[in-house]
Amino acid sequence: IFLRDGLDNEGHVNNLAHPALSGLIIDFFYTSPTSVGKLFPKVFTGEVPRVTVAMAATALKVVLDEVALGQGEVNFRVSTYSPVYAEILRLMSKCNTNKIHCAKMKALRKRWAELGR
Repeated sequence: IFLRDGLDNEGHVNNLAHPALSGLIIDFFYTSPTSVGKLFPKVFTGEVPRVTVAMAATALKVVLDEVALGQGEVNFRVSTYSPVYAEILRLMSKCNTNKIHCAKMKALRKRWAELGR
């Protein structure tokens, strides 16, 4: 739910479209001269890789957990957050089985790469 951004004009959910996700992806993976997107342009120029989207979404979940728990920093550990990462990849795969959501996700990943250049 934390990855959604309302509905489109036809009433379809905007999955993986939250502005915090796009902001994190663009800022972290593209803006610095030494960012991964700049260091590996063949991988990041056309569209944001699926695993990158999943990693960024997982990082947002860590932040939400920090706020929800009110205890300050939460350890970003593989043992704790790999199930979250895997679930996000499953969500993305599920979206890819639907023509509309597949096209929307592809367009988002391309748009983020364009904005990051």
